[in-house]
Amino acid sequence: MNEQLDMVLDSTSVLKNIRLSDIPHAKLYENGFPAGEAEEAFHASGIIFETFEALEHDVFDAIKPMFQNVYAVGPLQMLLNSASTGTGDHLESVSFNQRGDGIRCLEWLDSMKPNSVVYISFGDLAVMTPRQLCEFAWGICNSNQPFLWKITPDFFKGQLATLPLEFLEKTKERGLIATWCPQEQVLAHPSVGVFVSHFGTSSMLESICAGVPMIGWPCYGDHQVSCGYSCNRWGIGMKINEDMEREEVESLVRELMEGDEGKAMKRKAMEWKKLAVEANSKGGSSAKIFNNLLKALSRSQNFMGDDIPSLVFEVQKP
Repeated sequence: MNEQLDMVLDSTSVLKNIRLSDIPHAKLYENGFPAGEAEEAFHASGIIFETFEALEHDVFDAIKPMFQNVYAVGPLQMLLNSASTGTGDHLESVSFNQRGDGIRCLEWLDSMKPNSVVYISFGDLAVMTPRQLCEFAWGICNSNQPFLWKITPDFFKGQLATLPLEFLEKTKERGLIATWCPQEQVLAHPSVGVFVSHFGTSSMLESICAGVPMIGWPCYGDHQVSCGYSCNRWGIGMKINEDMEREEVESLVRELMEGDEGKAMKRKAMEWKKLAVEANSKGGSSAKIFNNLLKALSRSQNFMGDDIPSLVFEVQKP
């Protein structure tokens, strides 16, 4: 079975280097949701993707002949930042929920060396079994790397799923555990070297925009595809097996933080960041396509109704 999952689906350029295991699990298809969405797309006047053309140009080359209007717009936060700063850089003035953990995270990162911290967040829906949690925690501990771990009670699957006390004791001088983090600001912080993630779309795009390579533990839905593309197409990620063994976690973290392959992935991640900034700067592909989308919406009585508001067509620094 494992050999079948490792089979490369290279029948088209879009699937080059993508394995069967990178495709969403069969359970996702039980209610016919993806097939229904795909069918509805043929009746839409346009399809909007939150990405930028350079990242997935082969995908857009493949689907543009099928649909009248395809819009690659984003990543949206970077597009917003570009509209405000003209550069696509993170907005220092953006306010976030000033919870104690958020402030504590950034102050702690300020005290760390550049590219020295492993940032860990598996989103709000992913959960681990007690065994998976224990193995992951000890893998992080044994890597001897400083870490910032965003973790909530909902992350535990089962009442007995708690972090080992010995782990907490051994890592108290080099680890910070928080219930919430301002993720965009954390990833943009110079001390963060690697992002350990579930590979949700938003997290993946934020990491690309920050130029931070990733270690993935995909859980469901499109996580498998995002992880597969990041690892096998874009050269910016490595994947943890579902079983979660501490030796593998330790090895992957050490490689991305200290090894030659990790350094190569960091360089590649910075290249993608540069392309993302260019796409979302004035005159870039996402900025142009966004303006075209706004113009299309302003002409669409069916979409906007009779009272169409004024729209700003140029992304520019105020």
